Amino acid sequence: MTATPYFGALLAIIAWGTFTVPSKAPSIVSCDLHPLWFQLYVSVGVSLSSLLLIPFQKGCISDFTPFGTISALMWVFANTSAMAGVKLLGIATAQSTWAGVIAIVSFVSSLVFFKDDPLNMPLAIVGVVLLCGGIAILAYVSSRSSDPTSSSSPPLPTSSSPGETTDALLSNLLDDAPHDPPKLSSPLKPSSLLPGFACVTFTGLMAGAIFVPLRLAPSRYRDGLQSIKFSFSQGISTLPAALLLVPLLFRLLYQLDSKARSAKLGFLAWLPLPHFRSCLIPGVISGALWNTGNLGATLSVLPPLTAVGYTLTQSALLVGCLWGILYFKEIRGKDNLLLFGLGAAVTMGGLLLTGYYGTC
Repeated sequence: MTATPYFGALLAIIAWGTFTVPSKAPSIVSCDLHPLWFQLYVSVGVSLSSLLLIPFQKGCISDFTPFGTISALMWVFANTSAMAGVKLLGIATAQSTWAGVIAIVSFVSSLVFFKDDPLNMPLAIVGVVLLCGGIAILAYVSSRSSDPTSSSSPPLPTSSSPGETTDALLSNLLDDAPHDPPKLSSPLKPSSLLPGFACVTFTGLMAGAIFVPLRLAPSRYRDGLQSIKFSFSQGISTLPAALLLVPLLFRLLYQLDSKARSAKLGFLAWLPLPHFRSCLIPGVISGALWNTGNLGATLSVLPPLTAVGYTLTQSALLVGCLWGILYFKEIRGKDNLLLFGLGAAVTMGGLLLTGYYGTC
């Protein structure tokens, strides 16, 4: 079973590096689907694909654990906060920040709270640092290629009252009403930096601790392939968690939208269009891919990768960049490709060091 966590880490890296590809489907891009609707559709895919685990591990239903539900709630909160961070900071900056925080939090929590003892602590730490550095380089390459205006920041305001700053922030978060759908990548605004980094840091903290419930659950859920039962409990709980959270967030955004209130626009009239027919299937596919990665990540934290398995999975950004180069042709130009090569080399170096010297 020693190979199982390595296989799980590889599966997570490939699946998590690919799960955003369906979000680029023409049906979604053309209608600018609200991120909260996409979150709900992804959750449908996560829960439905979890049912496929039942034939592979008997007792998934009878051995359901609430620790998996706690983990699912953490993911829904983390992913929702991630969407706000993307809205405020842009995809590349947000993703690189929370991936770095996840890598650090998962590694540190294993050492501090669960007393895991890597084979070589100094070299394991060097590996984690290289991994985070490689992620940052890859994200920078992505931002250079996807946002041609990123090199020119908007001018700083000469003065602003707290009220003006709050209004600007709310405007940035709430401009995704049905008549003006959200843009997921835009130049950073000064008023968006602090709340944006707060959102992605929260995402990193929550997602970095997402497998703490697995460590706290009864030991049978960490006994080799028995961990599939935990993954099932986590995945099947995702849709109920999203059904609880997404309507509350829509209602909160509506209450914060002063333009809607002043225009006496009702909630249903304000609600962004769900584009159910055109966007449900890509969302479900994305959710199934994410859940595949989550299954791999669950296996990756088994011995001997207990301390570093989840940290290794954050290099999925490397796969995402490969999609951008080979399929979507988003990363072009000699300089960008050279930077990608550097980021890939640093990331792979971090993977090798962490994967070998971080074993327990």
